[in-house]
Amino acid sequence: MQQLQARLQADRDGWRLRVTDATGQAPPGPLWGELEAASPNAATVRPLQDSADGTWSAAWDEHIRQGDGQIIVRAWVAAPGYVTAAVTQTVPGEGDARLMFGAPEPPMHQTFTTLETAQAAVDFPVAHPGSLPTGAELTTVQVEEVQMQKEVIEAVPGPAELPQEVMSEQVKIVPPAGYESPVSPYQIGDEVELEGQVGTTVYVNGDERRVEAWFRVGLGPADYDLSYRLSGPPDLLEELAQYDRLHMRLRARVISDEDWYLGQGLEVIRFEKIWPEEKVQGFLGIIGVEALDGREVAIFTDRESGQRYVLFGSLSEHFNLEDYKRYTEEYKRYKQLFLTGVVRPDQTFAGLPVIEEAGIRTGSDVDAATSADQLPLEAPQVIDESRMMRLKGRAIIDRVELAYYAPPGALGKRPGTEMQPEFSLVQPVWVFHGHSEDGRATFRAYVQAVADDYPQ
Repeated sequence: MQQLQARLQADRDGWRLRVTDATGQAPPGPLWGELEAASPNAATVRPLQDSADGTWSAAWDEHIRQGDGQIIVRAWVAAPGYVTAAVTQTVPGEGDARLMFGAPEPPMHQTFTTLETAQAAVDFPVAHPGSLPTGAELTTVQVEEVQMQKEVIEAVPGPAELPQEVMSEQVKIVPPAGYESPVSPYQIGDEVELEGQVGTTVYVNGDERRVEAWFRVGLGPADYDLSYRLSGPPDLLEELAQYDRLHMRLRARVISDEDWYLGQGLEVIRFEKIWPEEKVQGFLGIIGVEALDGREVAIFTDRESGQRYVLFGSLSEHFNLEDYKRYTEEYKRYKQLFLTGVVRPDQTFAGLPVIEEAGIRTGSDVDAATSADQLPLEAPQVIDESRMMRLKGRAIIDRVELAYYAPPGALGKRPGTEMQPEFSLVQPVWVFHGHSEDGRATFRAYVQAVADDYPQ
């Protein structure tokens, strides 16, 4: 089972998150997750919807970036068949942004002086680490409760090296039933004509400028089949960037791209819009979940016109109703949302038009807006790399701890909840606490603390 790798870059202007597998390739997806950010006076949360290249980015709203306050950004991303990635970054500044993260309770901790006292205090078997690093000494044992995705966890037999009482308690993260890794139907050198959606990001750094582009194959009704990274002359990619998030008919040559999850990319020859009238638009309104034609879907209501739209993503077989309901509750903190996307000329659902969403934003500027025209569309997204914070120099390790991750409820019920563990395995890990050499960022890194042949 591969671990997703997450790289988060943030400064006072915005953020960029990129997720890859262990080989540096974008996972096949679908990807989903969430990003939270807080400063001493403001907080925001946004869902991370499926991204063809495993990249998300945005600028902060004015309240997050105002003044010289500290900014804390944390995000998690999941994909079928992969271990979920979580990452946190702090932009140094005044005040304590942690105070704004009030919704979720912090993980429950217990600290013990030995493994034996830890085992005696908890009602689940504690697996012992394979070995201590040379010169290291076990001084404390911390047990920390963390959230786990129940739907992708199943019990499997364990290796003989583990204590007998642990043998039936191990877990393995598996893809959903019926999931198959995507495979490109084309051969290197094929010349193909495809229909689908173009996505682009423009990166600038002084006088330098480059376009990263990808192509999601298919027109729906709710999912895309495959995605390919695009290449071609810079002028051609610059022109293509003006059609970001629109649906195109593409003529291209299949080329090798070992850094892409399919092992293939597309070299663009020519392109044209499928629907000449299609354009990226902005909408002010609210999101809810309703039952239409025998199924629950996400509905966006435009505040200016009163028009109701079905969100394209909620028609997907991967639509997670509970996530949308949770996001709806989060959005209630705001007067309205700013949604960007395209109205699909080829689709309706239950008599309502369908919006294929490109992004959702909240903030004081959104709440104050009386018209969607007052807010920028940001299509294509332009990222100034010269303003992104880069960590340079060495990483300084301040301390190392042996900790144990436990499923929710394993350390006892939280007040006011009915959370109970469905299994009781804990994962021993080394926790490295440290900071960058220049003092601009702190970090916490987790390294598996069991023998190499233990993971399934």
